[in-house]
Amino acid sequence: MNPGEFQVAWEIMKWPLAACLILPPLLVYLGLHVVEREVIFVDLALAQVATLGTTVALILGYHFSDRITFWVSLGVTFLGAAFFSWSRSSGKHQVPQEAVIGITFVVAAAGVILLLSRVAGGKEELEHLLTGDILNVTKAEVGQRAAVFVPLAGFYAAFHRRFVLISSDPDQAEAQGLRVRLWDFLFYAAFALIVVSFVRLAGVLLTFAYLIVPAVCG
Repeated sequence: MNPGEFQVAWEIMKWPLAACLILPPLLVYLGLHVVEREVIFVDLALAQVATLGTTVALILGYHFSDRITFWVSLGVTFLGAAFFSWSRSSGKHQVPQEAVIGITFVVAAAGVILLLSRVAGGKEELEHLLTGDILNVTKAEVGQRAAVFVPLAGFYAAFHRRFVLISSDPDQAEAQGLRVRLWDFLFYAAFALIVVSFVRLAGVLLTFAYLIVPAVCG
């Protein structure tokens, strides 16, 4: 590759490369908690719930890139986060949380398919939601995600020990006086914001890969 070709390739790939290097570390950290909690598919379920929220916005006539679409998706995902935090504490001796997560994923996926069947170009929208468009990411999009991820990284760092205890031994955390359900909701709510932000860039599949594969391999 001569210098001219390298320059062209660099101009095309520098921001996708930045997105792949700068943004995933927080996803990897969350993946460690997901593996510790033994809820491997919670990220995939939240990503699918986020996709359902995006689909609802599309049905209402908004475009994928509209700001209102992001907020609708985030709001629906917060509901999913609240549901997962509730199901973990209320279902200790009943239905396993992984089963609840699996059911949520299936229902959300079915909802996406049914709703997109009513949208012109629904097949293309579904493909975009699954695979994203990270090769066309812009400087502004990387900057916006970094502006979200940095404060959230600080949040997780500030309460790292608390989240580790709740992930590894929720009964001990409760015995120490921690409000486990509240902290579970905060964990999942911040998780939801990260998932919604990254899914819009990279799609559901790559987001799942960044969350789970490094944690399992490590």
